[in-house]
Amino acid sequence: MEPVADTLNRLLELPPPQRAALAHGLLLSLEDEVVDADAQEAWAKEIEARLAAADRGEFAPGDWREAIASESSGGAGEQRGDRLALI
Repeated sequence: MEPVADTLNRLLELPPPQRAALAHGLLLSLEDEVVDADAQEAWAKEIEARLAAADRGEFAPGDWREAIASESSGGAGEQRGDRLALI
């Protein structure tokens, strides 16, 4: 078996929280070292706005897999104004 495939198979045996931490670390390793402060600030505002909208009951949270499947199949998903509700 190839080293990468062997390593992957061993890592897939880890409990979900450890796999998630590993995946997070791997994804971070792919990002540029330069952090776009404006983008981080914009995402922080977007997250706050989405949480506030959910708290107000403007849309119900949904499973992210269903949202991705809907987008992949050409469906529009659940529309709220001009935004697609993915939370």
